[in-house]
Amino acid sequence: MKLLIGLLILVVIFLSVSAGTVAEVTIITKSAHPPLSGSNQMTITIIGLKQGEEAVLRIGTETASLDIESALFEYQIKGTGGSLTEDITPILEDGYYLLLLEAPHQYFREPKGYAFMVSDSIIVNPTGKAITFKLGPPPTPSLMEWVNDLSAPPKEPIPLWLPPVSPLPLWQRLIEPAAILLSVIIVVAIGFIIWRRRSKNKE
Repeated sequence: MKLLIGLLILVVIFLSVSAGTVAEVTIITKSAHPPLSGSNQMTITIIGLKQGEEAVLRIGTETASLDIESALFEYQIKGTGGSLTEDITPILEDGYYLLLLEAPHQYFREPKGYAFMVSDSIIVNPTGKAITFKLGPPPTPSLMEWVNDLSAPPKEPIPLWLPPVSPLPLWQRLIEPAAILLSVIIVVAIGFIIWRRRSKNKE
């Protein structure tokens, strides 16, 4: 009986060592890229233009200094003192353009405009960015006004970095199959011992 208990303990020890030595980690990542989408209509929201004050939306080809070289489209806006939304539908040929908000000089524009591309007569906006201008007093310290890129492609997901895993030595890779083989041998041996004892008792 003591031999039987000892063999069972040995089986448990070998199985525990093999399970603790060989480990597998599976990491599942999902990357979603929204399809390119767009139309020839632009919905523009302007926040902060005071009641009665005027501003102009201009679209044209851009210069190196991110200004409009030649205006192809203009749209007059009158402030309401709050948020206002305008829908415009410019007819543009394929190419690269700049949308600027020309506002009174006392305003700081966030941003001052949007660069975009037209392809197959459609304004390319792959991530569905909203076109929003916020007007307010100049910040302190002063900052440069900037232009957002409406047609920029979606950002690639940040890859998950894992430290390189060194391959296990041969002896560690053989522990699991050796443990399984040994446990089978032990079980067979236990069965044989029990069978022999029962045979002797019958005699």
